[in-house]
Amino acid sequence: MVSEVCIPTLERGNEKKFFNQEIYLPPIENQAVFISQFKRDKQNNDELKTELTHQQTLLKKLRQQILQEAIEGKLSTDWRKETPDVEPASELLKRIQTEKAQLIKDKKIRKQKPLPPITEEEIPFDLPEGWVWCRLNFTIYENPRNGYSPKTVDFPTETKTLKLGATTSGKFIDSETKYINEEIPKDSFLWINNRDILIQRGNSIDFVGVSAIYHGESHKFVYPDLMMKIKPVGLVSEVYLHHVLMSPYCGEYFRDNAKGAQKSMPKINQGVVSNALIPLCSLQEQKAIVTKVEKLLTICDQLETQISENQAHADQLMQAVLKEGDQAAGLPSRQAGAVEF
Repeated sequence: MVSEVCIPTLERGNEKKFFNQEIYLPPIENQAVFISQFKRDKQNNDELKTELTHQQTLLKKLRQQILQEAIEGKLSTDWRKETPDVEPASELLKRIQTEKAQLIKDKKIRKQKPLPPITEEEIPFDLPEGWVWCRLNFTIYENPRNGYSPKTVDFPTETKTLKLGATTSGKFIDSETKYINEEIPKDSFLWINNRDILIQRGNSIDFVGVSAIYHGESHKFVYPDLMMKIKPVGLVSEVYLHHVLMSPYCGEYFRDNAKGAQKSMPKINQGVVSNALIPLCSLQEQKAIVTKVEKLLTICDQLETQISENQAHADQLMQAVLKEGDQAAGLPSRQAGAVEF
């Protein structure tokens, strides 16, 4: 059986140069040894890469499971047993409402539109004693607001705007920016500030609703129209709220409510975000949950780094095997990177 050899399309005048190249051809028995060894090692390498890919899939599921158990109160079960006398979330909610009412009276924030009561049919899962369900708007100072996307420029200006990639990973990446040639007033809501959460209101179905927290200085970045911004009240941990938004429950809610003419870029609106159900517990328990989640996610990050390193080692090992195979077949030394898989 003769294997097919793919010859690239040659520009006119290069045929002679191509076909006149010298190709080292070892004896047929050496070729057979090389092919046999190559097939065996290639299969082993493929199996290893498949296993590493499987591990990455399991790790992704583990991250999601951690967030889901966190917002269901399962990660803080022992904490509640050790700390029984904490403020119930119903009282926390009253304090939040009192604080916001005073800020509205002082004209520091705008009044939010009333939201419908939560029905039994909406509740996705049971909460521990002392927790309550509330709509997201109760946990933020003002309604979510879309950003602004003027034409960007390819030269430095005084105003940087975020790309979608700044928040797609669920973490804020300050290098994912562009310049706009417009002056944005310092009192504009478009500037992001410390503790702000940015939510992707438009993206592919897998990323719509993804959020990231900004921890940094004011007036460094404005945000685009495909994002919306929320500011958690001081009595709610922005990290805890971010974990809720990134949980499997909330991700499914956003995907189910994403709409749009372009299937490749479905969108969620401000009403969808405002009405999202948030499992609320005391501020002390929020902080305990954040500590536990951050510790577990750090371990996941370490495992992911190890898997990536193992994938790189697998590629290096295959190159070394090919080199040894060349030597066994009597072939000249192979240049690094000559073979890709």
